[in-house]
Amino acid sequence: DASIVIIFFYVLGYQLNIFLLIFAIILTFFSKTFPITPGGWGISENVGAAFIFFFYSLTITFPEILSIFIIDHLFRSAYLLFFGGYSIFHYNFSLKKIEPINN
Repeated sequence: DASIVIIFFYVLGYQLNIFLLIFAIILTFFSKTFPITPGGWGISENVGAAFIFFFYSLTITFPEILSIFIIDHLFRSAYLLFFGGYSIFHYNFSLKKIEPINN
């Protein structure tokens, strides 16, 4: 899951520590555990961007870091929408066919 963030930072020419990037992604996932906003939008990106900005404040600006984390969230959402939709239609999943459990 951290590959998109790592790729974007390196494509844009920022040679950041990969382990810090992975840890920043882990922090964004933990921040989504208790969402304040739907889907954790806004909060989780700021958590990851603030973590990276703490270590690289002289190298890269906060808006650039934040934009990369927003792009990462968009890519992840598109990935889940595409492959989740594919699996629902491909495997003919229907909530109506699920039998209730009677105890």
